[in-house]
Amino acid sequence: MDFKETQRIDVTWLRWLFIISGAAIVLMLVFAVISGQEDVEGTGLYVGILIVLFSMGGTYWLVFKTELETTIDSAGFQYRYPPFLNRTKTIAWSEIESWELIRLTDRIGFVGYGYGYKKQTFRKITSFLMGGNEAVRLILTNGHTFIFNTRMTMELQHALAKHIANKQKVQ
Repeated sequence: MDFKETQRIDVTWLRWLFIISGAAIVLMLVFAVISGQEDVEGTGLYVGILIVLFSMGGTYWLVFKTELETTIDSAGFQYRYPPFLNRTKTIAWSEIESWELIRLTDRIGFVGYGYGYKKQTFRKITSFLMGGNEAVRLILTNGHTFIFNTRMTMELQHALAKHIANKQKVQ
């Protein structure tokens, strides 16, 4: 194995948005209990607040606790993003037409973070954006483009250069 990276979404403002929203919902639950709503409507209010709170907890887990795993070895470029992609997918070296390191200053047409998919007229773009500004773009021989964030830019570049140096695009 030449390269291995595991990363999570690390966006501070989004994390704070979840925390503040969750705190507001907990406060709603506390005020509902203090006000003494014990009739049928009050029970429905408690259940509704608890459902929203558990849904937010599950969403928080999906967003911030899932990990993108990328590996480079002699078989190719491998990636896995459970629970969305449970099996390891491999992009063989022979499938890669070109690759380049890019900066994500303009977000490359994607809004947000995580697993993204975009189908354009003649090509498909799949992205795994975990935060940060550095990424690798792999353009396959079938026209499909993959974009993977990285926090280990130099290590990734050396590993890719070891296997497919002749396919690197120079900016």
